[in-house]
Amino acid sequence: MPTRSAVLCCLFAVTWASRNTHMEMLVAGDTATVGSSNLAETLANRTSTKFKPGDACDCYPRPSASEEDDGRKTKDGEEYTVEGNTCCQEPNLICEPYMNKGECRVRIGMECPNAIPIVNGLRTTYCAYGAYDEGGSSGVTCAKVEGSKTRKCCIPNYSGMAHQALANNQPIYNEPTLMAKGNQGYMESCCSGWASTLSEADGYMFESDQKIIRGVTLCMSQ
Repeated sequence: MPTRSAVLCCLFAVTWASRNTHMEMLVAGDTATVGSSNLAETLANRTSTKFKPGDACDCYPRPSASEEDDGRKTKDGEEYTVEGNTCCQEPNLICEPYMNKGECRVRIGMECPNAIPIVNGLRTTYCAYGAYDEGGSSGVTCAKVEGSKTRKCCIPNYSGMAHQALANNQPIYNEPTLMAKGNQGYMESCCSGWASTLSEADGYMFESDQKIIRGVTLCMSQ
């Protein structure tokens, strides 16, 4: 028969082995926890890398270097298209030329924030217009559009002098999401949802102003 000392030795060995197994399980569990934490941090970092209004970008249109070519170019010298302006990687953003560089801004017709931020002491809507055309829509603002409760980037109704209306209040024709809505989709770039040309009766009083604006489609109330 086994001696008392032998039995005690066996019990000690079993207890020690059980303790080691338990410690290994704890260590493995801690590793799994750390692994989950690292994965969460990685996903959070990926989410935080999404572009947002005001972020830098580089696919904005540049003036052509050639006097014979008045079209706009990409940074690689290719023909610029709005459809190719996707480097902001978000469906509601487009790369806008700003201060000799590019800045991600909200596309025309897309929802914009209620609070207008102040950047470098200036109020900005972060709404794009220069990514579409070189002029005619610079009055873009963030406002409630006709028939909607949300604020969107849109072109306000014409007002002021004729040359101001010419520079600020023309609808945008080449936003792909609006083009997809049909021939009248461009009207949704106007805050009023409507655009038309002016007649002499409802337009400007003086011939000099009428000459500037005659035949030009402007955002206005229906």
